[in-house]
Amino acid sequence: MLCAKVQHPARFDTERTFPSALVFSAGPNAGCRKSAKGSTARTVCNLALRDYSFFRACVKEAIRTGLDAMVRVNCDVALIARVSCGIYAGPHRKRIGTEFVAICDELLNEKVRPGSELRRGHYFGSVIIPDLLSA
Repeated sequence: MLCAKVQHPARFDTERTFPSALVFSAGPNAGCRKSAKGSTARTVCNLALRDYSFFRACVKEAIRTGLDAMVRVNCDVALIARVSCGIYAGPHRKRIGTEFVAICDELLNEKVRPGSELRRGHYFGSVIIPDLLSA
């Protein structure tokens, strides 16, 4: 459960609660190596590093998995993190950042069952893709 935040004075209103679900899906690492033997070095996918089409497909699958998990737990507002758009994007950072919203649109417009006209986006009242701006 989460609760509403009151601005003045700044506090949380524990009387106004609502259910939430945290859904995580990991995207591909196309080049982040913080140290020679660290976890980022061990998770680099060389094919994703070399082949943008493969990297994009992996990002898309990670988002698809997350959206489907949200549908499964009846989320009506989907907050989609920019999976593998930061340090894990490696040489693809600019391109994946530019295409991310289009990838999400593709997924929301996919039919979820053969023979059905129902699309993934029908399960959500709102879909939010946060954009963090650097200062």
